[in-house]
Amino acid sequence: MRVAFFGFYGSFDYSRIGGTDAIARRLAAQLVAQGIATDFVHFGAPRERAQATAQGIGLRYHMAWADGLRALRDYDQVLVFYVPPRLRPALVRARYAL
Repeated sequence: MRVAFFGFYGSFDYSRIGGTDAIARRLAAQLVAQGIATDFVHFGAPRERAQATAQGIGLRYHMAWADGLRALRDYDQVLVFYVPPRLRPALVRARYAL
């Protein structure tokens, strides 16, 4: 199984402390510890990049909305953080199309 934590760049991040960031990081760490591949997938990032944390959590940054949306095809479950309201219908359509 593969799990993605998905959202707009800056709305949550592995390296920040507190609130939603801490909850996402702890939940992701527990999933990885149970052998479930887990990535933070962001769109709207200033540049494309991919890396892994020391805990094995993947960090994937996409500049374009369409690239972030396409990346979700690789995941069985997607936990959505913040997506701007104007993009939410497209997210729903994309997830139902899979």
